[in-house]
Amino acid sequence: SYAAVAIERILSTTKEKQYILPISEISSFIPHILNNAFGSLQQNESDKENLFLMKVIMRVVSMSKELILPQTGMVVTKIAEKIQQVYKSPTNPAFTHYTFEALAASISIVCSKGNSTADFEKLLFPLFSQIVLEDITEYTPYVFQIMALLLEHTKAVDSSFQSILPSLVSPLHWERKGNVPALVRLLQAYLKLDAPFILKSGFFQPILGIFQKLISSRALDYQGFYLLESIVEYVDVPNLEGPLPQIFRLLFTRLQSSRTQSFLKSFLVFMSFFIGKRNPSYVIDKLNTIQPGIFVMVIENIWLQHILKITRKIERKMCCIAMTKLLTESNEMFVEPLVKFWLPLLEVHLKMLSQTKPDELESTQNIPNQDKEEDDDLGGEFTNVFSVLVHAGKPEGNDPFKDIDPNSFLATSLLQLSQRHPGQLMPLVSRLSPDLAAVLQSSFSSANITSLA
Repeated sequence: SYAAVAIERILSTTKEKQYILPISEISSFIPHILNNAFGSLQQNESDKENLFLMKVIMRVVSMSKELILPQTGMVVTKIAEKIQQVYKSPTNPAFTHYTFEALAASISIVCSKGNSTADFEKLLFPLFSQIVLEDITEYTPYVFQIMALLLEHTKAVDSSFQSILPSLVSPLHWERKGNVPALVRLLQAYLKLDAPFILKSGFFQPILGIFQKLISSRALDYQGFYLLESIVEYVDVPNLEGPLPQIFRLLFTRLQSSRTQSFLKSFLVFMSFFIGKRNPSYVIDKLNTIQPGIFVMVIENIWLQHILKITRKIERKMCCIAMTKLLTESNEMFVEPLVKFWLPLLEVHLKMLSQTKPDELESTQNIPNQDKEEDDDLGGEFTNVFSVLVHAGKPEGNDPFKDIDPNSFLATSLLQLSQRHPGQLMPLVSRLSPDLAAVLQSSFSSANITSLA
């Protein structure tokens, strides 16, 4: 234990945000450190859940990056053996956490190099299936995260993932809040990879039921919106037509009966996502089928009043893209009763573009020793709180519009709109305040546009 602590501290110590001992300088010792740590875990009964040994394994694996590739097969095999040994009666939550961090780090490094994870799936799935079917509550939140990581890096929903899906949509696992974030991410991966399989196999209705359960919970409604975003993005329009009215009714019921600021923001972000991914006229039409003219209420009483309260960088970007689409691609915004909101919507859009807010979701994956920050959260007892695996982060980040710059997108879209309606935009744009006009001019400059038609 003392040697493990010493090695881990040396490797994780930084000065001026740089490691004092780069892992490359001890690369030849990596196999020895790992073999000795795993050996100690196996030799002594008292060390079978020694968190210091597992922490040094995690540290070496996560810091070694491509240097660990020759050892990843051994590391994953040894970790699987250790999980098999202790999963029925785990006693140390910190050990469990570092075990799955080491596993996630190994898999992520292999995936980052474009290598296949098929061997890992073959090794891990029988064990994971046992844990899920036996409902080992101390392990399921971690297992679901690793499964999501594996599925996000595969090209098809193979037989292993197909066979375990019935268990994933059963109510049992969703009753525990600690499972929910990982399960939502996992279902998002299924939908992205093979929504047709979800539909033809009869799992779409259970997933809609899960969404309904989540959206009714004040504590978990934001997870329901994450799941809904994947539903509207990956389920084809014909299969979306049926449930969409009921989905909107559920959302408006929450808005009317149990509105919170968090729910309001999540609703606006979802609407922005939906408009950004689909034709804005389609979204307006589907909303108005619930109640004629309801989109007017959404714009006037929700969107214009609350959109600037959204502070997260990626979510603000989504809102900007949606507003651009509403302003420039929706015929409904140029006729009554929505035309009077065209200029106010542009003004709010420009205000959002002009404001710089800290990105609350900014990745910390490049910050040295980041997982050490979790030490204080790993108490002496297992809890029902979700513990995120730092090294199981999503492979593509969280930006669904990563190829779009909101400033140039607004400028080019307004130019195209002015070309379709010559002379109609300038009278509106000329009513902008000097500050907002300057923001718009900056957007034009970013797209090398001099003026509107």
